Amino acid sequence: CVISVAVISISRGCTMKRFENLIISASAGTGKTYRLSLEYIALIVRYYEYESFSLDGVLALTFTRKASYEIRDRILEHLDSLIERKDEGLLADLCRVLGRDHARLEVKEEGALISAKQEILCDKRKLQVMTIDSYISSIFRNIVRPLRSIDRYDIDLGAIEKRMPFLLKHLMQPQIRVRIDKLLQRKVERSL
Repeated sequence: CVISVAVISISRGCTMKRFENLIISASAGTGKTYRLSLEYIALIVRYYEYESFSLDGVLALTFTRKASYEIRDRILEHLDSLIERKDEGLLADLCRVLGRDHARLEVKEEGALISAKQEILCDKRKLQVMTIDSYISSIFRNIVRPLRSIDRYDIDLGAIEKRMPFLLKHLMQPQIRVRIDKLLQRKVERSL
């Protein structure tokens, strides 16, 4: 049984100080990528109009590179389908995620999707979907290494296979999930 975790975190800026965190944990083939891409697009629909909203303030994390590429591709595919009104089922699912009884978007919401897609196409870094280890590596590379004046370091690639099952089991404990939620409530700067 393969288990993966995806987290979306969004900083809502100075007028909206809470973070929205979502953890999706399920076996392979259960629709995590589909659901995560809908959740991401729902954030665009809900918050794109706010001046304090920034696409690169949304972070989606997963365990594998393959999953991060699949999530990124699915978000872009879904944006296209919604903008071009190709898939009524997708629109209905998005509206359910948004908590709506009707399957339609307002004109300004459609505009937000178009603008977000253009923004992502102009700068792919705006779509922050990465593996947990690449995220931690960027924190180390951009914060810890300069602060500690570390010139060289090595990464033990075998450590993932050795420690991941224990780490996953530990992270899924309720008291740890609360701590992770609190950690994600801190704003992630774009430079990471």
